[in-house]
Amino acid sequence: MNTDRQGQLAEIADKYERALFQGKGTAYARENKPKIVQFHLALGTMYAYLGKWEDPTSKPAGAIFQLEHARQVAGEYNQNGNPNDRLQFPAEAAELLSDGYVKAGRTKDSTRLRVETAEEMIVFGDKRGAAAVVNEKWIATLPADTDVAIKGRVRRVDAAVKVKP
Repeated sequence: MNTDRQGQLAEIADKYERALFQGKGTAYARENKPKIVQFHLALGTMYAYLGKWEDPTSKPAGAIFQLEHARQVAGEYNQNGNPNDRLQFPAEAAELLSDGYVKAGRTKDSTRLRVETAEEMIVFGDKRGAAAVVNEKWIATLPADTDVAIKGRVRRVDAAVKVKP
């Protein structure tokens, strides 16, 4: 991220934050889960680029809250919807949320999120997305005390994304 543009981004956030929350509220009122996910992703991404991972005075005004809810709503939609009409939690959002967890001292949540997201992507044929979420650079940073079962899942994901179709 180019830190020279932080001020510009903060100005844009100040200008559009209220409208994004209002749009999200309308989407919730209409139970339009695809739109709800889009608004959560927009807010979460905005807050992540501002480095605003958590807000102690207003939980919804933090990247972690928004990105977690985007993932949750997408999961609910996918459980109850048409398998041909899925909402995917994007690799970029998973990476941002994972980074946020690390910054918040939630390393295990970060690891679990990446593995679960990559596994879901593989099931639905998005090996490229899975490879972005669980990649060699990230695998090299796994803490030594990472659960053995999680390490096994990481190895399976890594192997699956390297297999040629």
